[in-house]
Amino acid sequence: MTHPRIDFLVVGGGPAGSVAAMALAAAGREVVVLERTEYVGARLGETLPPAANPALARLGLADTSRSAPHLRCPGIVSCWGCEEPAINDFLFDPDGDGWHVDRAAFDAALARQAAAAGACVLVGFDVRSCRRGESGWDVHAVGPHAERRFHALHLIDAAGRRPWPGRPSSRRSFDRQVALVGTFEFLGRDGPVDRRTWVEAVRCGWWYSSPLPGNRLVAAYLTDADLLRAPVAVRSVRWETLLGETRYTRDRLRWGRLVEDLGVVAASSSIAQPIHGERYIAVGDAACTIDPLSSQGILYALTSGLGAAAALLAPNRPQAMREYSNDIEVRFRDDLRTRQRFCQAERRWPDSPFWRRRAGTPTSLDWKSTAGSQT
Repeated sequence: MTHPRIDFLVVGGGPAGSVAAMALAAAGREVVVLERTEYVGARLGETLPPAANPALARLGLADTSRSAPHLRCPGIVSCWGCEEPAINDFLFDPDGDGWHVDRAAFDAALARQAAAAGACVLVGFDVRSCRRGESGWDVHAVGPHAERRFHALHLIDAAGRRPWPGRPSSRRSFDRQVALVGTFEFLGRDGPVDRRTWVEAVRCGWWYSSPLPGNRLVAAYLTDADLLRAPVAVRSVRWETLLGETRYTRDRLRWGRLVEDLGVVAASSSIAQPIHGERYIAVGDAACTIDPLSSQGILYALTSGLGAAAALLAPNRPQAMREYSNDIEVRFRDDLRTRQRFCQAERRWPDSPFWRRRAGTPTSLDWKSTAGSQT
């Protein structure tokens, strides 16, 4: 089946893609979103910081975070640079509490908002080919029961880290960080009593743990790929060994039961090259992935999607897209500098390769910008 020519095709229906589609559809443009999943199963990135509340309100999405099954997040506790934890209580934050969200439900709600604005959201569709033509992009996608062919005047890449056929940009990574992730449930209990997010540094990395709706908690150990040494056959044993190096994370998981197989996912800092091109723009994690330590991933996705839509609708589109790409690069560089400062504060293991690698000047500060090179 061949779809009539459309204004915008969005590859990826996560927060960045849905918000971009919502803004473009609300402006009267024809938008199609291709989402490869059906918004079921686990999705990483579960916490919204307080700063997300005004961003959601501006988008008319305040009820999306406040509705069940999401949980309030009253603060962050970090054991970083010293043995005793430091508390960042959101009680005094002018934007209120943060949120622990069910990512599948949250992403699905954003997709429904995009559809309500007039976008066509197709779930379960994988891109099989994408080619640049004289007047736009020819994309072939396969879904659960049908194939679709699109000719789109403009392409929006919102597919995150994962590669897909014909992707117009490549990626440059600036570390080898990965996360070993487990999800736990607390049967017969009211879930984790402490609803705060916890961060705990250890010799060769750091731990993150955060409550989830439904009496669950997600925990992740972040380190470099060459330091993890956790092949599938010994992954559970390796997890227990690593967990034994912690103090607070171990106690937090004491009564939890692992409900899914432990997984290893990429958690590196990376950036698209180029971020935009002729009739093309990347948003969210497709544009750049920032260190999970910042806890800004979802918020960045929302603002990135909105910024890209504004650039695409601007009267002087080429200039607006260049400014959008420049903003992404500046944010990425700033995040690397911020991470460097945080890691320099952790001095308990001066011989650890993980911390030594992050204490020096980020190599990314020397990279030559390619944003907009195709425009």
